[in-house]
Amino acid sequence: MKKLFIRILVLECFLFINLYTITFANTPLKVSFIPISEFSIGGISFQSTLQDVINIYGKPTSITPHENSSYTSSGPYIMSQNFITYNYNNKFIIEAYNDGLSWDPKDLFVYSVTIKDANNLSTPSGFHVGQSFSSVTNIYGYTAKLKKSTNRNNNYSYYCYKYYEATLIFAVDYNNIIREISIWGVTC
Repeated sequence: MKKLFIRILVLECFLFINLYTITFANTPLKVSFIPISEFSIGGISFQSTLQDVINIYGKPTSITPHENSSYTSSGPYIMSQNFITYNYNNKFIIEAYNDGLSWDPKDLFVYSVTIKDANNLSTPSGFHVGQSFSSVTNIYGYTAKLKKSTNRNNNYSYYCYKYYEATLIFAVDYNNIIREISIWGVTC
């Protein structure tokens, strides 16, 4: 229970910092809620372990452990923590918490998944990189449009859908094409 509480606290701090540092579009912030079943990419969800990832996709091109870090590849955290990044050719990136007891893949639960390429990976509703963002809004409606963050080096707009602490983010280019999809959440 204590471990779950710490993970939820860390995630909420991360989301608060990121949402605070992002410049909002001219419309008021509205975050749409979607079903928890949508928080999976390529069959990997928050209940997956890194061993599950290896079983499905094989070994990553790079593995980077981060001990006592206060920064992940996707943003800052308030509290120091151990986490690990599995990187598949900079196109499919998975991060998992380390509870400090083990670096064994079967003991590490996924807390973020990002796809950056049209590599046949999708969400359960079939949303994938390279698709028009209108396919998302046709099903789930419009949500908060977050403009480019100062720590990003692209011109994408970010759209955020939630299920309590879990977040599904679409990075969309000026042609309304999905260029990245990320899920963030806590382990179950």
